[in-house]
Amino acid sequence: MTFVVHIAARVLAVGQHPSAELTIAEWTETQIRSVLWWLVALAFNLLNVYAYWAIASVTVLDHLSWEGCIMQFKIVVLIVAGGVLLFMGFREFQMMQAAAVEPKTISCAELEKNGPGDNSHVIMEDFILLEQAFVYAAATGSNIWTKLYIPALPIGGAYHLQILSMRDENGRLPENTPMPENIGIIVKTEHISGEDELTTLAEADTLQGLVINTIKSLGSEEKQLLEQSYPGVDFEACWIIEHKRQPPSIGKVAALGGGGIALLFAGLGALFLGRKNS
Repeated sequence: MTFVVHIAARVLAVGQHPSAELTIAEWTETQIRSVLWWLVALAFNLLNVYAYWAIASVTVLDHLSWEGCIMQFKIVVLIVAGGVLLFMGFREFQMMQAAAVEPKTISCAELEKNGPGDNSHVIMEDFILLEQAFVYAAATGSNIWTKLYIPALPIGGAYHLQILSMRDENGRLPENTPMPENIGIIVKTEHISGEDELTTLAEADTLQGLVINTIKSLGSEEKQLLEQSYPGVDFEACWIIEHKRQPPSIGKVAALGGGGIALLFAGLGALFLGRKNS
C-alpha cells in the first residue's frame, strides 16, 4: 500500500492547537489500565525468556526434533498473539471510556478550539474539507482509495472568509491562492474510495466519527506528505476524527482482553509443561 499526495485546484482551512488528553480518571479504570499494561509487558518479557531458552537448546542440536521445533513455534505464536490481543483490548478500552454511545453534536470551530470534551463520539457540523490537497492510500496498481487523510476547517473561519473574498464572479479562485497557515482538524476515513465519494462527503452537512487522539496519531509518512502541501502547519496539534467509527462495545473489549489472556496462559502453560517434561 502506498500513500499519495493529491493536489487539486480547490481550497479551504483554519486551525488552533488542541491538547489530546486521556479521559480515564476514576481509580478503578486506572487500575485496569495498569493491569493491562502489566500483562502486555509480562507477555513480551516471558517471550524474551522463552527465546533465550530456545536459543540455549539449539546449542545442542540433538535435543531438538522436528516436532519439538514446531511445538516451540506454536508456543511463541500463542504468547505473541496473546500480547497483541491484550494491547488491542487496552486501546479499545481507552476509546470506550472516552466515547459515549450517543454522539455529541459539535461545530467544527468548537471542536478545533476546545476539543471533544468528555465525549469523543461526535457529529461535526459547519465544516469544510480541504479538497485542494490531501493524502490517500491505495493498493499498488489500484486507483481505489483504501485510506484518506484530509484537513477540515470551520465555515466562517478566517481562512474560509479570505477564500470567499478571492473568488471571481464565476466562483473560481486565482492560481496564486494562498495555503492555510493553521489547521486544527484532520479527518481520517477508510470509507471513501475515490473523488466522487469525497465530493459527496464534502457536501454533507454533518460528519460522524470518533476523535481518536487518545489512541492514535498521524503516521510519519502521512504527516510528512501533508507537511509538503501545508508547510508550517503543526500536524501534531491536530484533532483526528475517524469518519464513521463507532465506540467499541464492552463485549468487544472483553473479547479482546479475554482472548489475549487465554492465549497468553495457553502459551505459558505449554511452555512450562514442555520444560517440565523435558
